[in-house]
Amino acid sequence: MIEYEYAKALFDLSIEENKVELFLEQLENINDVMSQEQPFSEVMTSPLVHLKKKKEILDLVFKNFDETLQNYLYILVKHQRFSLLPNIEKEYRKMFKEYRKILSIQIISSVPLDAKQFRQVEKRLNQRYPNQTLNIKNTVDPKILGGMQIICNGERLDMSLKNQLLKLKESL
Repeated sequence: MIEYEYAKALFDLSIEENKVELFLEQLENINDVMSQEQPFSEVMTSPLVHLKKKKEILDLVFKNFDETLQNYLYILVKHQRFSLLPNIEKEYRKMFKEYRKILSIQIISSVPLDAKQFRQVEKRLNQRYPNQTLNIKNTVDPKILGGMQIICNGERLDMSLKNQLLKLKESL
C-alpha cells in the first residue's frame, strides 16, 4: 500500500530528527484543514493548478509547521499524492502507537462502567499486556444486554449476556 510507504518514510525521518510527536500533531492539523476546507483540498489535488501555486498555498497555510514536514508536503503535491494524506496519517498513527508501545482497547458494555469496574478490567488488561501503555475506551451499546466485549489488536473477547444466551441456545 503506497500510503504505508509514504508514512514509513516520514516516520523514519521523524525518529531521525526526534520529532515523532510533532509530526503526528501536525499531520492531524493538516487533515483537519483538509476535512474542514473542501476548496483547499480541491486546489491541492487539482491537476489544473500549477505546482508553483500549490507550493505558495502550502507555504501560506502551513508557515508555522516544521520545515521537514513542509518539504514532505511539497513532495506529496509534486507526485500528486496529496489526497493520500488522511490514509498516510492513519498509517503514521499506527507506527507511532507501536513505537510508543500504546495499545488501544475498546470495551463495549450495555451501561458505562463505573470507576471500580473500570479499574478491575484495566488491572486484568495490564496483566495480559505488560510493558505497554493501554489506551482504554469504554463505549455503550445497549444491544449486548449485559456483560462486555473487549476489542484489542483485531481480537474480540465477547463476554456479553447476548453472546452467552446465543451459546446456550446453540447447545440446546
